[in-house]
This record gives sequence, structure tokens and C-alpha cells, in this order.
Amino acid sequence: MSKWLKIGLLFFVISPLGVKAQGFVNENSFFECDQAFEITFPLSVKNDQTVFYQYEEQFAFWYRFKTDVDQEIQLELAPLDSNSRYAVFVYETSGENLCSQVFNGKVKPLKDALLNKQMTLSGLITHFNLQAKKSKEYYFCVLTTSVYNCGHQLAMASNTDSLVVKAVHIPCVLDEDVLVEKEKGLPLGANNLLALLKLKDQSSGANNIKAEIVIKDLENNKEVKVDYDSIKVKTLLVAEGKKYSVSCLAPGYQRFSHEIVVSEYMKSDSSDFIIYLNPLKQGDMFLMNHIYFHPNTYALKKKANKELDYLVNFLQNNLDLKIELSGHTNGSGKIRRNKSYKNRSEQWTFEGTSKKLSMLRADEIKRKLVKKGIDEGRIYTKGCGGDNMIIKEAKDLEAIKKNIRVEVKLM
Repeated sequence: MSKWLKIGLLFFVISPLGVKAQGFVNENSFFECDQAFEITFPLSVKNDQTVFYQYEEQFAFWYRFKTDVDQEIQLELAPLDSNSRYAVFVYETSGENLCSQVFNGKVKPLKDALLNKQMTLSGLITHFNLQAKKSKEYYFCVLTTSVYNCGHQLAMASNTDSLVVKAVHIPCVLDEDVLVEKEKGLPLGANNLLALLKLKDQSSGANNIKAEIVIKDLENNKEVKVDYDSIKVKTLLVAEGKKYSVSCLAPGYQRFSHEIVVSEYMKSDSSDFIIYLNPLKQGDMFLMNHIYFHPNTYALKKKANKELDYLVNFLQNNLDLKIELSGHTNGSGKIRRNKSYKNRSEQWTFEGTSKKLSMLRADEIKRKLVKKGIDEGRIYTKGCGGDNMIIKEAKDLEAIKKNIRVEVKLM
């Protein structure tokens, strides 16, 4: 195949995507709209659905939506893998032949501001609200904006119903390595709700929080962990009336830990499941629960980065606060250099007292925070060695971890 023929074919494939991304359609769109996947609220079928793109739907997938009562519907669109990209357009009609009107350019999609459309920082997930009227019908066009297309997931939730539709592109079904597995979640019951997770500061009402949320089904002890970031939309399917234990770890805030019925804890006029966190005050201390170092070193383990990001987020949103980092070790003996680490950096080849090691650990966390943009003048450090062990004679790994810790004091 010649160079110019290849370029021509590439232009032929990509150009419809570019045109449609501006709100226009090509000939295939008439068929796609006419064959839209229908959804009616209240739902007659409560189970989540898996559907498949047909050949004609290689560039767009259409949904036809209607409701028996006026209500707000919350929606979330997400790709099934990180390579796929999608845009969504919503059309409102009074029952006329909308597909023909779209094809002839006589009807335009609803504006983003009207839908309160929001996207995550990465641009992968779109969240929007639809003020649905019973006298209207709505069409959603999920438009492919990338050459690669594996499929998408559309989650919908009202006050009484929720539904998740996974639309899979047929080529991905043929390639098991590409097809994304269904995300693990909690066991569900007969009546399920799509909870939109949100964290808020109890004092200020601010929601710019990063944290780890753990939700456990108390009936069978299965749990899910959510790495929460207010910039991203986080949803969770829960069973109405079922009791869960909910805990939340956020630096700078008191630990939230309660047994609750999530559906009763949600706002009555939406699907928002809001956890209000109480901020710590000046002089309070909290543990960095996931800050781990390799034994006898001040080399941080990779899993510590997530909680460091939580702390950075807290400091960036509380610019008047300073902190003191105190490092602790398990015991006060001298530490010898580990010869197996001889070819690694100085963080790995420490030799000296426990107090000096604890100080270097606190300094290492300070260095990481400064590298992430925190003013070094806001961070003080000290090394306590083994002077303040939580468990005096630690004999197992869990007990030793409690002694090898980093504490943060708000100043």
C-alpha cells in the first residue's frame, strides 16, 4: 500500500469523528439514533445491563430516555478503558422524529451549563444532571472522540431508581486482554441505589478533600476501598436498608468510623452520600497510617505516596497551618548497614542510632512534601527514636509497625 493511500484511509476514518465532535452527524448517525437503547423511569427491570455496539455504531451509541414523572436524573459517563475517549450530547424532544431533525441539523443538543456538565481532571469521566420532564423524551448520543473504541459505561440515578449500562464494542469482546472486567463492588440486594460519594469539612463546608474511604457490608464482611478525590466523581451501588460500616482516613481530620444505613444517610432530594469530617485543631496530632519505610532505612515504600498526596492536599487548602513531623522507631538500639543494599542510594545504606534514623525519616517526608510544592518553612521535624513506643515489647510485625510510625502535629 502506498504512503498516500495510507494517509487517505487514515483521514477517511478520523474525519467523521472530527466533524461529529463539533455537534454534526454523518450518514451512520441516522441509523444509530433510530435504533437507540430505550430506558424508562421508573425501571421495570432493576438489573444492570450489558449491550453491544453494532457495526453501524462504530462512531456513536444512542440512548432514548423518558420518565413518568418530572425529576432530576444524575448521570455519569466513563470509558471502559483508558485509551477510549467519549463526548456525550443530550437532545430534548416532544415526540417528533428527533433522528430526522438531528440528521438535518434542525435541532441542537442541550447546552452544558443547563446540564451542569462536569468532567474529571483527566477528562475521562463526564458527570451531568438532567431535569427530566414527563412530557418530553431525551436522546443521549455517546460520541467516540478517539480512534480506539472499546466501549463505555453510563450510570444513572434518581431518587428511587438506579441503572448502570455497559456498552461494549464488539472487537473488544473478541480480545479478552482488551475487554475490561466488571469492577468489584459490594453484594447487592433487591432495591439498589447509586450513591454519589462526597466528603465535606464539618466547619467550613469545603469539599476539596482527598481521603481513603472503606465501606464494608456487615452482613458478609465484604468491603470496598475508595481512593476519594473531590475532583473526580465516585459512585457506589449499595442496597437500600442494608447496614454498612463506613470509615474515612483524611489527614488533618478526625477519623470517621460509624455503622450506618447508607441509604438513610443520603440527602433526601438527591443521591449524594455525604460524610462530614471534623477538622483537627491547633496542637492536635494524627498518625500517617500508611507511611512505611523499608527496615532499617529511611527509604519510603511506594504505597506511602497516596497518603502523602492526602497530606499535601490538606496543607494546600490550609495555608495558615504549619506542621511538625516526628519520626519513631521500634526500639533504641544501634542500626548496622544492610550489606544487601550496598549498591543503592544513601537512604538504603543507613548506619547509626535509632534517634538519628527517626530524624532522617521525618526529614525524608519533609523533602517529599517540599518537592510536591509545600513551603519548607511550614514544616518542622524531630526524631524521637524509640523513646515513645506504643507497644513496649513488640514481637510481631503488626506491633512493630505501630512503633515505626510518623506523627503529624498541627501548629
